[in-house]
Amino acid sequence: MKNFHKFILTFVFIILINISYQTTSYSHGIIGVISIFSNAMASDHTAEKQVIKELKLKIYNLGGEPIKKKILIGSDKKYIIQLKEQLGELEKQTSIDDLRLKIEKEIEELGGKPITKVSEIDRDEQIIALKKQLENLKIIKAEKDQAKKEKKEQEEKPKKEKLNALKKEIEDKIIALGEEPITKKNEIESDEELEALKNQLAELEKLKGVEKKEKKRQALKNEIEKRIEALGEEPITKKNEFADDQEITALQDQYEELKKRKLKALNDKFEELKKLKAEKEKEERLNVLKRDIEDEIIAFGAEPVTKNSEFADDKNIQALGKQLEQLKKDAEIKLTAENLERDRQKVIQFVKQQILALGETPVSEYEVNNEDDFINALKDQVEKIKQIKEQEEKEIQESIPDWFIMMPKANEKVIYVRGTAVVDTLQGSMDSAVNAALRDLAKKLETRLSSKVNETVVQAGIGEDITTKSEIVKVSTIVVEEVTIVGYEIAKNKMFKMDNGKYRSFILLEYPVANLYKAFINRLENNQAMQKHLQDIKDTETYKELEAYVVEFSGA
Repeated sequence: MKNFHKFILTFVFIILINISYQTTSYSHGIIGVISIFSNAMASDHTAEKQVIKELKLKIYNLGGEPIKKKILIGSDKKYIIQLKEQLGELEKQTSIDDLRLKIEKEIEELGGKPITKVSEIDRDEQIIALKKQLENLKIIKAEKDQAKKEKKEQEEKPKKEKLNALKKEIEDKIIALGEEPITKKNEIESDEELEALKNQLAELEKLKGVEKKEKKRQALKNEIEKRIEALGEEPITKKNEFADDQEITALQDQYEELKKRKLKALNDKFEELKKLKAEKEKEERLNVLKRDIEDEIIAFGAEPVTKNSEFADDKNIQALGKQLEQLKKDAEIKLTAENLERDRQKVIQFVKQQILALGETPVSEYEVNNEDDFINALKDQVEKIKQIKEQEEKEIQESIPDWFIMMPKANEKVIYVRGTAVVDTLQGSMDSAVNAALRDLAKKLETRLSSKVNETVVQAGIGEDITTKSEIVKVSTIVVEEVTIVGYEIAKNKMFKMDNGKYRSFILLEYPVANLYKAFINRLENNQAMQKHLQDIKDTETYKELEAYVVEFSGA
């Protein structure tokens, strides 16, 4: 509306100017009016331009861009108002930015990240948010500071308690020494208190040490004086009330000298008593020895030569000793004769046992005249039998075949066993040798099958099933007993007659292990108790190996 009025006013002025050209006289009056008005307007316009210039400068200084007039003939006053509004907004914004920067700095100093740097918020909302964040951080910092303070106090508490305990301990020691601790009188800091107490205690202990040393010296003096009095003499320091080092030394010397005299007197008396005691002990020993020897002589059935002598001396003891010695010799001669007779019987029995052990019959005792001849005859028989046995053993060693000594090695397919025997008949020696080999075969087959059974049990995972495990072991035992009866072949044999008329046979048996495995598989598959885990057993690698050996052996 105001712009419209200005426009009308300007239009009127233009009309007036045109009229002035038409009427000169009248124009002078109008021009005068316009001139006055124009001068006034010009003055105001200059001032407004200066204000505008200053406002624009301030806007530029605040980092803004002055707004432009919207119309060409616009009022400077309105433009000034617009510029002032722009400047006000910039100043307000600048103040807000300064405040925001200040708060952001405080937040960063407290270890936080301003939320205005991570989100877009309106200016006023930024300040509010920042202030709220700042308050929260101050609260958090205050809590952390309080926690640190409490932690520090908690950490220092044991130290303080320890210092107080140490302080009290030293105070108690000082009180025990009869003085009052200086900390009871003075106001001193904790560390200084402790140091002061330590110094006070050290000084008191030093003083008490001197007193203690004096008391100890006096006690030592009294003790030595008592020792001297106990030995029957008066101490040289008895009249002195207090002791010093010289007095103690003098007392020690007096005591040592007195002790030496007393000891010498005691030693002399002891030696005298010892001599008397030795004589008495000798007499007692002689009497005891006399009685002992007499008792030994009586035990031999004789009468002691000192029977009528009441006391013993060296001569009596010598006489008894000679009598006892002679009695012992007589007894020894008698015992030797008896032992000789017993020894003959022992020798005879021993030689007879040797002959029987060698498989022969001892010669008869009636074939000789006496025991000595009988013993010699038995010894001769032993020597002859030994010679014969050695010759037989030599012949046996020479007759052992190489295949018996170097037996073929067993494998997964075949097992070899050997046997030998000496019997009175040829067939008997053969049968005995075979039986000996079969016993060895049973042991080897049992070991072989037991190993395979253990592998199968582990692979089938039935080790924990005690019933099934026991059943499969039972099956393996039965199989071994059955297969050792049949299925073997005599691979090698040798027989010869010995000089004594008996026969020795050497046998080498060959057994195909597949027979064992086949019998085991058949028994296992037909066993009702094994049906529960039979498939698990069949799926094992060991079981498949056994089946493969059987197939290969049978040619299927």
